[in-house]
Parts: sequence; structure tokens; C-alpha cells
Amino acid sequence: MKRKIIAILVLVIVVIGGISLKMKQPSYQYATLTIYGKQEKPIQYSIHNQDKIDLLVKTLNQSIHFQNVQKDYEKTKGLTYQIELDDQQVYIINGNYIIKDQKAYLLENKKDIFNIFDE
Repeated sequence: MKRKIIAILVLVIVVIGGISLKMKQPSYQYATLTIYGKQEKPIQYSIHNQDKIDLLVKTLNQSIHFQNVQKDYEKTKGLTYQIELDDQQVYIINGNYIIKDQKAYLLENKKDIFNIFDE
């Protein structure tokens, strides 16, 4: 009897954990990359493929870690990239930094992010 109760509790925990994980990752309909500073007018690229958008969100989230937060961030001259997800989430890439929610993080995989828009 105890084993059945434990098995049911484990199943409930797994189901609740799976539901909460799905709730944490919102689904986006499109992503837009805007490049500033390359030409007079900004250049825009958009993706609407759900698999590519999910990969982009995963790659962006992997780039942002608490230990990578930079307190002494200074904007560098040159190109600035803005990634927008459904007019909700905005990421700004400047030099080797990614800015989200007014916090700068060291960015190591910029090429991986841009490749998603190239494919």
C-alpha cells in the first residue's frame, strides 16, 4: 500500500513539474532582428518558423546567466542588434554584451544567435 501511495505522489510531482516547465517557456509567433548602424535605415530580418524561434529563445536564455552579469557595461560604437519576440521580449546586443531587462550580460555565442536568422 505504501508503495502505491509513493508511486502516485511521484507521478503527481512529475506531472506538476512538467506543467510548470511548459508554463515558464512562453511560445512566440515571430522574432525580429533589427540591425542599427550598418546603413542609414535599420535592416530587419524576421522568422516565423516555430522550431527556429524555440531554438532562438533557448540560445538567448543560455546566454543570460547571473554569473555573467556585468556591472560596468559601457555601450561600444559600431553595430547594435535588437531582437524582439512578439513585441514582448527585447534583447539588445552591443559588442560582446547582451542587454535584457536593463541588465548587461557577457555574450559568448553571438554567432549562434545570428545564424538562426540566416538559415
